[in-house]
Formats: sequence, structure tokens, C-alpha cells
Amino acid sequence: MTQGKEKIGPIHIAIPAKHLKAVEDLLLDLRRMEEEGIPVPRPTGPGVDPPEFAGEWPVTELRRLSAGTTKTNATIIAVLDVLARHPDRGLPTMRISVDTGLSRQSLKGAFANLTRLLKSHFDYDELGSPFNRQAIRMPRREEEVFYWLTAAQADRWTLARTAGLIDGR
Repeated sequence: MTQGKEKIGPIHIAIPAKHLKAVEDLLLDLRRMEEEGIPVPRPTGPGVDPPEFAGEWPVTELRRLSAGTTKTNATIIAVLDVLARHPDRGLPTMRISVDTGLSRQSLKGAFANLTRLLKSHFDYDELGSPFNRQAIRMPRREEEVFYWLTAAQADRWTLARTAGLIDGR
């Protein structure tokens, strides 16, 4: 195990047996993120904003969102498509930029316009954002924002997109 650049020995901790599989899965996911060069989000501590969780968007409302024709809609649709392919994984803005082929500036612009779009066309007070996000300030680096969908949110988005394709939209 390493901490920073120095190697440290194993650390022994007691884990209730009922949580062992979940902890094992978490450690595997953290290792994979490190191998892929994805900064590992730290959920608490200085420099970490609390996560902003998405509302529970029904498939019908997600279909309406996916049918939007503005530039903001197109960008958010591309972002949700990427997030749905990686459920339960926080993706940083840079990774989303690469996966969507959109510049970070385009993403920031769409994220800045998203609340206005949602308030004018959806019940924003009830639904909130269509994705989860968390800002993390890492030492000697600028703030990074991570976005994600839970598996259930990804399933609803995929269903909304598939239904839209079947309907010809």
C-alpha cells in the first residue's frame, strides 16, 4: 500500500462479516480508478463539498429531457449517455469531456445553463438535477467536479433513451 509516494505496510482493521463483500468491492473499484488515472473522490474533509444528489426523475420526464433541441439539451444528453455507461462511478469533468468529445468549456456552459433550462421546462423543485455531482478541491490542483448516476438512474435514462429511439425521437 502507498500513501503519497511512500510505501506503508498493511493496515489491519476489523470489518463486520456482513460488510466484507461491500468493502472488498469498494477497494477493487478504488484500485481500478487509480489504474485508470481517475482521481479518487474523497467524500469528507476540508476541500470537499457535500454531494448534490439527483432527484428521482421518472422515465417520462427523462424522455422529455432527451427530446430537447437546445445546445444545452444536446450537451446534457451526451453527458447522461456517458454517465449511464458507467453507473455508480464518479467521472471527473475532464473524463466526460474526452468521452463526449466536448470541450470542458462547453460542458461548463451547459452545466451553468442547466438549472435555468430545468426550471423553465420541468418541475425543478420536485425533480432537481438529472445527475449527482460533487466538487472536490485537491492539493496543488484546481477544483474537480465529479458526476455520476446510480445504477437505477442509469437504467431509467437508458430506458428513456431507448423508448425515444423506438418512438422515432
